Amino acid sequence: MPNLQKIAQLQKSNLKLLDALEIPFERRVIRWRNKALTQAAHVYSLVGNPVFLPNFTYQHRDDLIAILKFEARKTMKVFDKHVIRQIEQKAEDQTFEFFFNQYINTQILEKSNVIVGTLLKDIQAIVQQGSSESVGPRVIAKRIAEAKNISKHRALVIARTETHNAANYAQEERSKAVQRQTGVNMFKAWLPVLDERTRPTKGASKKYNHRDMIYHAAIPIEQAFELPGGEKVERMMHPGDSSLGASGGNIIQCRCTTLRGFEDTMNRFGYQV
Repeated sequence: MPNLQKIAQLQKSNLKLLDALEIPFERRVIRWRNKALTQAAHVYSLVGNPVFLPNFTYQHRDDLIAILKFEARKTMKVFDKHVIRQIEQKAEDQTFEFFFNQYINTQILEKSNVIVGTLLKDIQAIVQQGSSESVGPRVIAKRIAEAKNISKHRALVIARTETHNAANYAQEERSKAVQRQTGVNMFKAWLPVLDERTRPTKGASKKYNHRDMIYHAAIPIEQAFELPGGEKVERMMHPGDSSLGASGGNIIQCRCTTLRGFEDTMNRFGYQV
């Protein structure tokens, strides 16, 4: 049986690190969204036509990519060192740059398109609502500028989701690198946060269940976890992972982390391998 007391202590340490990383990330995303909204409002007040919106919003993607890259590097550095301390192994510096660039190429560009697409939908919804009410361009432009109240929520979702994904990705890749380097098998266990906010939340559908993953057996580092995903089982290499087709219900705002280590480390936390 997992040692819940030790796991709670580890999760407390993990979440403290993650919270410290999320706060400045959230602020940067708020500033990025608010700048885009202000400029969109100004242009709409001049042209009074939404045809410019798709190209306009995607012009802001480069600024977003710069934020995502900066925050991913910072987070991955912290959790790369974190897993190295856990497994007490010397790290190869060039390994980090390899898997950081891999993360940029496989995830950042795709995520930036999704985030910019959400911004576009938010603005288009305001325009459509204004048009249905037959209000003029100036009123709609004002509403776009005042939509900053939703930026905080959007930014929190982005910061939490992307910080946790980058942290878990760094730990995943470092663990694989250590296994290759030492030739000794490494293992991982899924660690949910054991509180009322963890899936399934009270009154919510139980088709996404992270809480019970605490009792999931530890598995070899190269294997995928299997989680309920509605009508099917979804496979994930780590919390926040979408590479194997996991849905948003298992990814967005997930606060789960992982325990990684050699057999003796897993045994100390109550996991048999």
